Amino acid sequence: MKHPDVNKIIDHLEHLDNSEDSPCGFDMNFEADARDNSKHPCGSACCIGGHAALLLGNEEMCPEDALSQFCDIPSNDAEQLCWPGRRHEVTYALTTLEDVLPVLRHYRDTGEIDWSAVVTRQRGLSD
Repeated sequence: MKHPDVNKIIDHLEHLDNSEDSPCGFDMNFEADARDNSKHPCGSACCIGGHAALLLGNEEMCPEDALSQFCDIPSNDAEQLCWPGRRHEVTYALTTLEDVLPVLRHYRDTGEIDWSAVVTRQRGLSD
């Protein structure tokens, strides 16, 4: 395992109540401090780094800094995990919790950030 502390965010997200009854669901479009703007059925949801910020108790923290600190990973890696649309054709509004968990597990185990399966799935949605 290259980055064992990534298990902390994986464990949190695996056990996240992402239902309409959730106090804070998953929405890749929103940071922690903007989670109430999410269109998630629960009315409040945020991204990977947003959840890390909430777990750190600092919802104002930018997502990549929160993920880097929470999981003890390089900031460049955290940036690529939090903002995949900057380097890949990932559409945040189409990115699900089920999409991010395999990406995080692969990163934890190999140190590689691979959004290709997400990009492929999203391309299929637009065909």
